[in-house]
Amino acid sequence: MAQTGRFAVYALLGEDAARRLRRFQLALANLTSDPSALSFPAHVTLRGRFTASWSTVASFQKEAAALRSGVFGCAWLGPLYVPPKMAWLEVPPGYDGHQRLSDLHCYFDCWATRVLTSDETPSAFAGMEYRPHLTLGWGVTQEVYGLFIELVKTLNGRGRIEHLALACYPDTWPAAGEVEILARVPLENS
Repeated sequence: MAQTGRFAVYALLGEDAARRLRRFQLALANLTSDPSALSFPAHVTLRGRFTASWSTVASFQKEAAALRSGVFGCAWLGPLYVPPKMAWLEVPPGYDGHQRLSDLHCYFDCWATRVLTSDETPSAFAGMEYRPHLTLGWGVTQEVYGLFIELVKTLNGRGRIEHLALACYPDTWPAAGEVEILARVPLENS
C-alpha cells in the first residue's frame, strides 16, 4: 500500500439537495460527454486536493468531531460558467451558509497545511481566493453552457450541509476512478 494518499475535505449536502443536484449534473454530463462530476458525492469542497501520509490523515475525524458544528443551510445561485471548462452553483458572499463554509475552509486549510506533503489545489481557488460552490460539471464550453442554460434556466436554490467528509482520490483521477469517502462526520442537529 502507498505511504501517501490524495485527499480533500468536503461539506456534504443532505439527501434532498443532493438528489436535485445530481439531476442537473446528469443533464450537463449528457451535453458534455464528461461524467466526471458524477464520481463525487454532492458537496462543497472545504479544502482542495492534497497529498498526505495515511497515518496523519487519520486525525481528520478527531478534528471534525472537535468542531461540534451543527447542520446548516446554504443558498446558491447559478449555474455559472467558470472558464476554461467548468460550470458550478456558487454560494456567494452574503448568502446563507457562505460565512460558515468560509470558516470551515479556513479551519481545514490550516489542518491540511499541518499534514500535507504536497498541495494540488490551484492557487486561483486557494486561501483567500476560496469560492464555495457545488460543481455541476467539467468539459463545459460556452456553447454547451448556453444549451444548459436554455434547458435549466436557473438553479438558484438551497440545501442543508449535514456532514463533513474526508475524500480520497485514486492515483488515476481524473482520468479514471471514483472518489471514495473515507470518513464522514455528521453535523449535530440543532
